[in-house]
Amino acid sequence: MSTTGEERDENAVNQGLTAIGRARSSFLYLIGLMIAFGNWNDTKEISITIYQVILKSFTHQVEEAKVHSINVGNYLPYIEKSLGPPRVIKPSKNHKGVQFRYYHNDKYLLTLMAQGDRIQGVLVQAMNVDSPLNLAGPFAPTVPYTNIRLSTQKLSEIPFEDPRINYDNHNLTYYMERHELDKSGMFLALYLGRTEYGEGEQALGRALSQLSTSISVNPESSYKAVRDIRESFSPNFYSISELSSETVAESLLTTHEIKTLFK
Repeated sequence: MSTTGEERDENAVNQGLTAIGRARSSFLYLIGLMIAFGNWNDTKEISITIYQVILKSFTHQVEEAKVHSINVGNYLPYIEKSLGPPRVIKPSKNHKGVQFRYYHNDKYLLTLMAQGDRIQGVLVQAMNVDSPLNLAGPFAPTVPYTNIRLSTQKLSEIPFEDPRINYDNHNLTYYMERHELDKSGMFLALYLGRTEYGEGEQALGRALSQLSTSISVNPESSYKAVRDIRESFSPNFYSISELSSETVAESLLTTHEIKTLFK
C-alpha cells in the first residue's frame, strides 16, 4: 500500500518528535541518577552541559543566540570571556590596526573585526554541517535587521539600492553587497554575500565570470548580471560593520586557509 507525500511528511515529523521525547526522558532519568548518587553542584554543571549538547543536536538555538549576542561597539575582552580565545588572528592589510579574530566550529565561522579592545565588525559565515549528531538541518540564522535567514532565501528578497559590490573569482569565489542601515541599525552597514565554501558552488563562479565580462564589455549590462545573481543565490554570510567594504571582504578566508588553519 503506497503512502502520499503528506503522510510521509507527517510520519517524519512524528518520528522526530518521538526522538526528541526519548532524548528528553533519557536526560531526565540520567539527571535523577546523578542526583541520587552525586553532589548537586557537580550534577548541575554536568546537566547544563548535557542539555546544551541535546539542544545543539536538535536545534541551532545555542549557536544562533551566541552570534546574535555580539554587536559592534562591544568590549572585546568581555565578549571573549564567553567565546574564549580565537583559533586564528590575522592583521588587516587594508586598515591599519584592525585584527580579524576567527572562531570556527562545524556550524559557523565567526569573525570579529577589532581595533584595540573595541569590536568594529562581526561576520557570520554559515558552514555546511557535516556531523551525524546534527538533526537540526543547515545552520540558518536570521540576518539582523531583515526578515530572511541565511542559506534559505534569495538575495533578491532584500531591496538593493547601493551599487557597491565586491566579488572575486580567483583567490576566493565570493559575491558581497553593502546595505546601508538607518538609525535602528545605528547607521552601520549590513553586508550580505555568498562564498564558495562547501561543494556545488561552480554555478557561483560561472555567474561571477559573466558579471566580470559584462563590466568589461558593456557596463550597462552588468546591472542584469547582478540581478541574475541576486535572483539565483542565497546569502551564506552576513556582516554588521562600521568598516569599509574592502576591509570586510579582506576578512573572508579562502577555502585553502580554512582547511589549513582549522584542520
